Amino acid sequence: MKDGTRYAKKVKKAFALLAPAARKHTLPEPMPPIDQLVLSQLSWNSTPTAAARALKKLSEEMIDLNELRVSTVREIAAMIREDHPSATECARDLSKSLHDIFRREHAVSLDSLLDMGRREAKQYLESLEGVNAYVAASLMLWSLGGHAIPVSQRLLRALKKEELVSPDAGGAEVQSFLERNISAADGKLFAVAMEKLAAQKGGRTASASKARGPAVSASCESKKVAAAARRRKKK
Repeated sequence: MKDGTRYAKKVKKAFALLAPAARKHTLPEPMPPIDQLVLSQLSWNSTPTAAARALKKLSEEMIDLNELRVSTVREIAAMIREDHPSATECARDLSKSLHDIFRREHAVSLDSLLDMGRREAKQYLESLEGVNAYVAASLMLWSLGGHAIPVSQRLLRALKKEELVSPDAGGAEVQSFLERNISAADGKLFAVAMEKLAAQKGGRTASASKARGPAVSASCESKKVAAAARRRKKK
């Protein structure tokens, strides 16, 4: 990244200021890789709270992840639209990922990653359809214990707003830059600290009016499409 040395000093200084508060938070327990993938897909362009709500809704509407896999993009989007500003794009990527995983593993599971070396697991994740740099990094950090720094769209906006990275850098470029300058030992603490920064400076992913407007209709639609998916699965 252009002016990387200067930005690295600024990032490390910001981390030092945020780290004490981040240390007070209990780190989340590792999730099964496939569950982390779904959560990461939902949180890439949303907030952790909204992503958790969307995941809960999918869990309530779907029998299991295989039912989610065979659902259409329209059906998935309807279920998460109330909590996601780019529901269709997210649903499309999630559908692609689950189908590609099933094609390779003959199951909706990523447990095979637990037996791989971290470099091999990273290469596998990055080769999956619908998986971007953020999703792969989230899985590596939170499920597999690898060295990775996930950069969501909201965090990317926050880093640029605080002039901690180049204004022209993309998410994958910023992730690589951060991974070179933040140690593996500090990876999870740094991710928690950066989430605090994103919450303070990253802004909202959608306006309140847009987020609230379709809520009732989206909720009704999600129930209809979920029921249709279950009927289709039974046939």
